[in-house]
Amino acid sequence: MYKKFLIVKLSSIGDVINAMPIARALKEEYESAKVSWLVSPPTDEILKFSPDIDEIILWDRRPFDEAVKNGNFFLVFKLLREAKRLFSKYEFDVILDVHSLFLTGILSKMIKAKKRFGIEELHEGNSFFMTKTVKNIVEIHKAKRYFSVLNLLNINPKFQKPNINFDENSIKKSEDFLAKNNVDLSKKILAINIKTTWENKHYPFDSFVEVIKNIDENVEIIFTGTKGDISVIESVQKKSERGISIAGKTDISDLFSIFKRIDLLLTVDSGPLHIAGLAGLKTVSLWGPTSPDMYAPLFGDNRFIVSPYSCAACNKRKCKKGDNLCIRAIEPKIVVDEVNRAMKEF
Repeated sequence: MYKKFLIVKLSSIGDVINAMPIARALKEEYESAKVSWLVSPPTDEILKFSPDIDEIILWDRRPFDEAVKNGNFFLVFKLLREAKRLFSKYEFDVILDVHSLFLTGILSKMIKAKKRFGIEELHEGNSFFMTKTVKNIVEIHKAKRYFSVLNLLNINPKFQKPNINFDENSIKKSEDFLAKNNVDLSKKILAINIKTTWENKHYPFDSFVEVIKNIDENVEIIFTGTKGDISVIESVQKKSERGISIAGKTDISDLFSIFKRIDLLLTVDSGPLHIAGLAGLKTVSLWGPTSPDMYAPLFGDNRFIVSPYSCAACNKRKCKKGDNLCIRAIEPKIVVDEVNRAMKEF
């Protein structure tokens, strides 16, 4: 019987959360299972909430990606050698590589394991490094596709929301944090996340301004984001004359706790959307080049505003037409109506 498992999913936040049901299924199927996870920071922060993950193995892929981007292959091979030394102390019965990249195939091959199971992805070459692969399921949610790798273990587990260990005292800490940032906790609180890593998923910032100006004035608005988002958020704040920014002041764990306390998140397809889904926060999300059928959170109260544009849901990082008209086609009034409707339903 298998006892030691390694899940390989390096990033991003949404993809890692979508793969977390695998850990729960392994724990419920194998009584004495030890489940480890190979991940790249800072995404590991979300895994710390899972009682089903016994060990987190950190390998920072960011320097590797930068070296590949710059054509610095000397550094590429140096980083791979360092990874091999890091992995030399580990040994597993089964590696489940659900990231399905050529890179993660190489990393999986470096680690001692009796079996290496993956998902068939011919364009990435990952299958070359696997003992066996499950045929890729097309036109289905990413989380269900990741979960299908368990078929190779000849088990039939139930797909369930990940188990979460959450310290309720963290909500009080999040309230203290919000109060220190002048957020009125007596009001309903709407968080807005206006940026993500794919530029073509960005809703026009001027459209966000129009939305914010028309949201019920009794709703307190906070902006979430990274330090790199601050300048854009400040511009939106100035033009809309509303909102308090906490961008750059929170990590993933902080955001999870804040999302347990507030009332609604308005966002583009992003990591915070999936953190909100895991935290049980109601969301309204805007979809252009990606589709909620494939990427949206599967748990919680999530409302989707999907672009009516003809070539939406292309799943491309760059718009082939260069105009991002799919996400621009969403009318601000539709967003305002959905947000105000969602806020009134509490």
